[in-house]
Amino acid sequence: MEIKRLNLPIGIQTFDEFKFPAQEWLYHTSILSLLHGCGVEVNPEVHSNLGRADLVILYKDVAWVIEIKVAYRDKGDDPKKKADEALRQIEDNNYAKPFSDAICIGLAIDDLERQITEWRKKALVFA
Repeated sequence: MEIKRLNLPIGIQTFDEFKFPAQEWLYHTSILSLLHGCGVEVNPEVHSNLGRADLVILYKDVAWVIEIKVAYRDKGDDPKKKADEALRQIEDNNYAKPFSDAICIGLAIDDLERQITEWRKKALVFA
């Protein structure tokens, strides 16, 4: 049986340059397996009774709760406000409550620059 190797997009900086391989699921599975092997647990779309966090990363007994917003600048969106909105959504919907220590991160992706341009961080501790 022949093992097919995929070219991983290391060093690609923009979405324009990035193209998923035909077996997109294999790429994502490979990355998640690599992270898991390093002791990092990645959980997308973690549900709560008020909604779902975009991403929860668990590493060394700390939870990183991440919410991502896209700022469409051609429609007048401000990336700074989108980052604030993302962090506020984590707090308002208690996405971090299941974890005793959580670092909450609100990210804003600028659609014109095609990268994260703003982020907010807040540590929350629940007793």
